[in-house]
Amino acid sequence: MKTITRKSLIALVLFWLFQQHFLPCAHAKQKISEEYINLLKEAQEAFDIKDYEKTAALADQAISIEPEVIDAYDLLGSTYLRLGKEDPENYGKALEAYEKVISLDRTKELLTAFNIGECYFLMGEYDQAINYFQKFRTSPVAGQFSDIVELKLFLCHLMNGNSSYVEQALKGVTPSPNSSLYYYAHAAQEYKNGDPSKGKEYLDSAARIYPRKTHNTMADAFVELGWIAEEKLKAKDLLTSPETKEAQETVLTRENDAEEKKKELESLNLGGMEGLLGTEEEKEEE
Repeated sequence: MKTITRKSLIALVLFWLFQQHFLPCAHAKQKISEEYINLLKEAQEAFDIKDYEKTAALADQAISIEPEVIDAYDLLGSTYLRLGKEDPENYGKALEAYEKVISLDRTKELLTAFNIGECYFLMGEYDQAINYFQKFRTSPVAGQFSDIVELKLFLCHLMNGNSSYVEQALKGVTPSPNSSLYYYAHAAQEYKNGDPSKGKEYLDSAARIYPRKTHNTMADAFVELGWIAEEKLKAKDLLTSPETKEAQETVLTRENDAEEKKKELESLNLGGMEGLLGTEEEKEEE
């Protein structure tokens, strides 16, 4: 079995989304013991400070109390994804935890599909990863993560040597303030083809144009594949340069223009036209 011993930022995004949109509903539908809730809260606090061994132990305790409640399994999956950096066998444990979520509640299958795809991606099992990333595409929240999902699919096909898919995908992307996929897809191709300097040029361009949160999320896949070091991903010199600020202001201006057009359409009661304007790029956190 091929493995990639890197941690993932992506599963954390999906874990947060899972908490915000689904777990409150689960708690509302069934009575949860106070002990379970306290253990899960303590486990989450440990997770937040990156004490993953403690998180796993607490999540396991919570599961022993409420084995039919999915919250702790989901947290356990995210925890084992991070522990995979030290021991790749933990990716398999993460996969088991996510599959348990689905077995307990089939309504979570589409949302959990991304995390399962991420497990297979990190294990180097790209065909399996493709199946789950494609499944996640059909989830109600997929639009919020379209760039990272498409990048993961592109990377899976690239690593599998599916040249026809790669060629068509590259033809289908163009530079856009609303999507960063063009730069990361081309960067990936250059790294895979053995030209890291050209790949870095694309990554540097993306870092100058898009918010840091977007860049970190997308470029993390390059860390997972061992193409760039995690320290480089966290570098601040490029991301805070005057050129970066100017580029980001340009993107923000275009986004504001799009928002103004959308408001004009709404005032004219032209419903259904918003889709023609595309989606806004995720704003950088303060």
